[in-house]
Amino acid sequence: MTQKAIDEAQLDMSTYDFLANLDVSADSSNMSITIQAESRDPEEARQMAQTLADVFVRERRQWNSEQQKSDQIEVSKVDDIRDVPLASPKVKFNVLAGAIFGAIIGAVIVFFLEWLQSDVLRTVSDVEKAVGISVLGTVPTSARPEAGGGSLDCQRG
Repeated sequence: MTQKAIDEAQLDMSTYDFLANLDVSADSSNMSITIQAESRDPEEARQMAQTLADVFVRERRQWNSEQQKSDQIEVSKVDDIRDVPLASPKVKFNVLAGAIFGAIIGAVIVFFLEWLQSDVLRTVSDVEKAVGISVLGTVPTSARPEAGGGSLDCQRG
């Protein structure tokens, strides 16, 4: 049926593409079938759904003509294609939401990292406050030892 619909609507796609952009669902409570088609072009989506529905109805009627009255299944289209707006991404909204959520997540990460490093002792005064006594020496922060062979700061306390 999909190949017949593609041929009738003169669509430039394979049956796999046609079926990938199609959603067919059955509702047993009212014995109906709903066909929904998606495409970047709204007119192409309407053609896909409308033509497939027409082909289905035509084939069922042809099948019914070959069956006895008790075996026939009556098929008809209830609604024509409804004009449903195309569901496309909202670029401005998505960019704004991404920026806001990115800023929030970035701030949370910065606060978390600062909290993790808040108890790291970096200066002599930090060590003296934490320990409560005077510092007698420190390790030099320079990567290369100076010409004098290194240094050790000493304080009297």
